[in-house]
Order: sequence, then structure tokens, then C-alpha cells
Amino acid sequence: MTDAAAGDGPRLRLLAFSGPGLDRVLLGEPRDGEHENLETLIAAHAGGAGRADVSIVPTPSSDRLAAELARYDDLGDVDVVVLWIGSALTEADEIGPDLGDRFFEHVTAAVEVVKSAGSRVLLVTGSTVVTGVEPSAARALSLAIARLDLASIRLSIAHGLSLIDVDRTIAELGADAHVEGVLAYSAVASRAIRHELLRVLDEYGFFDDRSLLEQVGQAAR
Repeated sequence: MTDAAAGDGPRLRLLAFSGPGLDRVLLGEPRDGEHENLETLIAAHAGGAGRADVSIVPTPSSDRLAAELARYDDLGDVDVVVLWIGSALTEADEIGPDLGDRFFEHVTAAVEVVKSAGSRVLLVTGSTVVTGVEPSAARALSLAIARLDLASIRLSIAHGLSLIDVDRTIAELGADAHVEGVLAYSAVASRAIRHELLRVLDEYGFFDDRSLLEQVGQAAR
């Protein structure tokens, strides 16, 4: 994504490990002659007082997240790293009962790299409603996503990272009508998730003249 055209104020840099479903959330799409994406949404919210640079890269499998993050020499210049549970579903045929534990271990390693650079982590969960595949596969994937969502809650408690609760957002919108595949959502749902990302960033204080909230979990106490 290119820089949002907005004033000379502070710049918020995000690095997002994404995939097709999350791409739609971050990139948006034209609607009624306007194109809202995460950058333009942040710029509008900041009222011209800042801008956002959102770099989107394909997510590796979760076991490679930490190594991929360690490759960024400028990670200390990144304010927020966005991860999502889709990184665990790239591991074909490995969605057994220990999926959540492996995801917890992999993301913990990634969080350590991010925090050592002074950045923060947002973790995007997924809807347990699955469409677009045959019923037995849908049941298996729904269970796998539920395990990953539960592991995400454990990660939030342990490390203080913030969750974007997609399952809740989709449920509030009416579930099935806004799910178009595995971790893939309608334009309306994608916009709602995008605005939830903005809300969480706002809570951290990125758009105010105040100290930023720190991410401190039980593991650091």
C-alpha cells in the first residue's frame, strides 16, 4: 500500500503478515466512488494530523514467523506488527488437537522478536463459521479455528498483545451471510473488522498526545 496523503504529523507504521481474507480487510475496495482502506481510514481518523504506512507481506507458516520477523533490519521503526491465525492454517494436514499449542509456541517466539524491537503486536482471530467447502472439511476447519482462537486468548493473557475478535464481529453481523470461505468475509464484514483494528490502535494512543499503552502480559510479571 502507498502512503496515505495526510499532513505532516506523526507516522504510524504497520507491518501485516496477511493472506487473501485479511488482505480484503486491510486493502478495502471501491465503494460508492470512494476507496476506504486501513491507511485512508487512519488518515481520516487522525484528521490530517498524521499518516499511516501499511506494509502487507504474505504470511509464512506460523513456525516461520519469528525467523521472518528477525530478517527485518528496520523492525524497530515499525510501530505495530499484525499477525493472524491464518498463518497456522498454511500448515497442510497439520490441524490436529495440538494445533493450538503449536500456534501458541510459534507466536510466542514471534512476539519476543517484535517486543525486543520495541514494537507491538495485534493478532487477528477468525470466524468459526466456515463455508465454501464440503461439510466434513468445514467441521474440521471450524474446530481448528476454534482451537486457534482459544490459543489467541492465551497469547493475549500471557503476552499482553491485543486481539481483533473476528468471531464476535461476524456473529454480531449475522454470521453465515458474511462468511464467503475459510477466513474470508464479505465487504461489509471486512469493513467492520477494519474499523475494529482502528479502534484498538486508537486505544493504544497512536492518535493522541499521550504515552502509548504497553503490552504487558502475565509472562512478564
